[in-house]
Amino acid sequence: MEKLRKSAVWLGVSFVIVGLAIQLAPKAAATPGHTESWMESSLPKQIGKFTMVYSDGGTEQTYKMPESTYNELVPYGIVCRVYRAGEDVIDVVVISSNKKESFHDPKVCFTAQGWTFGTLNEEPIKTSKGDIRATVASMSNQDGRTSQTIFFYKDADNYYAAPQGMTFNMLKRRLLFKPNSDGVFYRFIGVSPSVTKEKLQAFISDYLAESERTSDGKL
Repeated sequence: MEKLRKSAVWLGVSFVIVGLAIQLAPKAAATPGHTESWMESSLPKQIGKFTMVYSDGGTEQTYKMPESTYNELVPYGIVCRVYRAGEDVIDVVVISSNKKESFHDPKVCFTAQGWTFGTLNEEPIKTSKGDIRATVASMSNQDGRTSQTIFFYKDADNYYAAPQGMTFNMLKRRLLFKPNSDGVFYRFIGVSPSVTKEKLQAFISDYLAESERTSDGKL
């Protein structure tokens, strides 16, 4: 009983110490110049044979997320682009922010938009920098259309298949007084039936290599 009481005391002390550390740690500061316009100019428009589809207005995005998404996430910006190569069409969304609150499980948004998920798996994606972890899934909408989707997260240190790993690392960097780390969310959907999981994975590998070049490693 005495050991249990001491363990409870030490646990309480640990929580207090961690709480104080969080309060004293420097707040995440926005990176100067990181805006949606910066993201648009930094992300690639051409990926191998895939070319960005421009909106009717000729803007830097194929379509825009609703204002409610911006209000909820408060990110640096959100870039939505569709890429086409022949019959293959891929929808890409990139969200960047310095706030861990900007990142959550996208399954919630997919479900709200009428998509139903099949099995979700954490799988490796081969890239020029080695394998990264990503969430891979098939999903269907109310019209019965089935699509492949892959999403993952990135910060200054690593790639993550789910947001919890990245948001914890963003907090850890603050506690260790390390330089500010921006987070990035990537979501890829194979819009056309011709885009298999293998095609989508190959596109992602090329996309990350090109965005590494065009954003100087920041996206």
